[in-house]
Amino acid sequence: VADAEGLYVTNKVGIGTTTPTTILHISGDGGSNSLLLETIENSVESSGNSHGAGIDFYGRTDNSGGVRYNFGRISAVRESGGGGNIDAGLAFSTMTNGVLNPEAMRISNTGNVGIGVNSGLGAPLNIVHSSNTNSISILGTGAATQPTIDISNAAVQWYMRVDGPANDAFKFIERTASVEKMIIQKGSAGNIILHGTG
Repeated sequence: VADAEGLYVTNKVGIGTTTPTTILHISGDGGSNSLLLETIENSVESSGNSHGAGIDFYGRTDNSGGVRYNFGRISAVRESGGGGNIDAGLAFSTMTNGVLNPEAMRISNTGNVGIGVNSGLGAPLNIVHSSNTNSISILGTGAATQPTIDISNAAVQWYMRVDGPANDAFKFIERTASVEKMIIQKGSAGNIILHGTG
């Protein structure tokens, strides 16, 4: 159905397939682009970024066609450069209290991830949080679980772990040698046991 505002399809649309299974079904072989989004962008904003093609996610407040909101967005971001030397990343935006945040998370052109920050992403994971709540939370859902942080390089592997089966002690473990280097016991005493001290 076509009108002054564009083209409307009342059923499923298939591109590259004659049997679409969803509202929009795009099919292509492994060597082709399944979907290409393009905008013409000739400048970089004063912040050093300019948003290119993206996908917006909309929803309504109720089933009867209430207010339509932009719930989120994923967009390509030109971070620097020009001509054939352009650096670009991906920006993820979410909604808070009915307002679309400019950017909640960024994957930079180098593959580094920023949460709450979109520039100076020098580490693989960069987190900036201004409130007093936890910036990182690792939760084991069972009483006997062992939520663990694994820190490794080519020579050694370390664990930091809450050891549920061991009375929820907090342990620093040299995993490569299978040695518990330090144990902080739970409770008011909070005893600290160092490897080799008894």
